[in-house]
Amino acid sequence: MARKQKIPFEDDGRVVADMSGIDEYRPRFILPRKRKDLASSSRGGEADESGPGQDGVEPDGCGVIPPKEPLTKEQARMVTFASLRAGLLIALLFIAGAALFILFCIHVWFR
Repeated sequence: MARKQKIPFEDDGRVVADMSGIDEYRPRFILPRKRKDLASSSRGGEADESGPGQDGVEPDGCGVIPPKEPLTKEQARMVTFASLRAGLLIALLFIAGAALFILFCIHVWFR
């Protein structure tokens, strides 16, 4: 049985999915960096022809995400306590479910 001849790869220059701006939107969990302005990203601060137009919409129809304002101390405290409350509520539900399962096992199943 003859082996197939391997055809060498030739790059024709077409772009299937442009990944040039992916670092701007990816969160960094281990070593977070400070947010940069979206305009002064890896392009060196210059807007090119493929960037957003006058109305803030990119040529392909996707909207531009505006930079968010930093939270005040009071807002950050409120968000922290709200997330703690939500997490404790879920933990309490799991504990209550485990207690009900143990009661069911003791009084019904193992009788």
